[in-house]
Amino acid sequence: MTYQQFILMTKEKLEASLDSHMNLQLHTVLKNNGKERTGISFINKNLNISPTIYLEEYYTKYQNGYPLEYIVDMILEVYTDVKCENPWDVSVLKDFFQVEDKIAFKIISAEKNETFLKTMPYIAYHNFAIVFFILHKVDDTGTATIPIHDALLNYWEKSVDELFQTALKNMPTLLPASIKPMQSVIRELIDDDLNIVLPEEELMYVATNTRGVFGASCILYPNLLQEIAETLNEDYYLLPSSIHEMIIVPKSKSPSTEDLLEMVKDINETQVDPEEVLCDSVYFYNHKESTLICV
Repeated sequence: MTYQQFILMTKEKLEASLDSHMNLQLHTVLKNNGKERTGISFINKNLNISPTIYLEEYYTKYQNGYPLEYIVDMILEVYTDVKCENPWDVSVLKDFFQVEDKIAFKIISAEKNETFLKTMPYIAYHNFAIVFFILHKVDDTGTATIPIHDALLNYWEKSVDELFQTALKNMPTLLPASIKPMQSVIRELIDDDLNIVLPEEELMYVATNTRGVFGASCILYPNLLQEIAETLNEDYYLLPSSIHEMIIVPKSKSPSTEDLLEMVKDINETQVDPEEVLCDSVYFYNHKESTLICV
């Protein structure tokens, strides 16, 4: 079954399982790094907010042998978890002061998102773009965000710098930074039965936020880079492993910059979803000068 056939068949089976007041629409959107994703929007005629569930990962499950009926049940379960029970007052968006404390940012590749950035307020930072969103919801089921476009910023009559300063104030509270040794992160992910032996010495650390979503942007938090250097008591390299995290490598334990660049490229090519790639660069933080440079 082709992907297009899978989409149509999944939509048909979902429609047969839903109440008559529900309507399903196929929806293709431009996501990060210019990647298009196709989803199904669940439209409740009695509500004004419609969750969209993207289908690429479910098609992969189908290709790996999952029955279509099982996949449909999985999608319905996700919809049950994320659906809204009451209409949402969209007029709230027009009042800056009602959403001010929910404004946040993330960093994305400037080069890979030229089209996306044409309608978005952003700030250039090295070869990244700092873009903004409203953190509508964050809980155990995930995060719900509303991107901030030029039209909304103009309606608020705010500048990009005002937007950045607001988000900068909010981020440590909305999405607190999290710095962990790489070994502890690996231990959280691996099966204890595998008996993987990790080196005793800490060679790398992972910088993200407590939600692990858009965590690479934590490098912008006030004083965080300097605080990391003071804790390590030395300079260090930052490897952008995805839009969700940075890898910290202390200078004294680092291989050559050529090897670090090769490491980043390999991670991006083999371990990271193309939509979540940040860049193939490596950065160096000099704690005496409090500067971050691309090497």
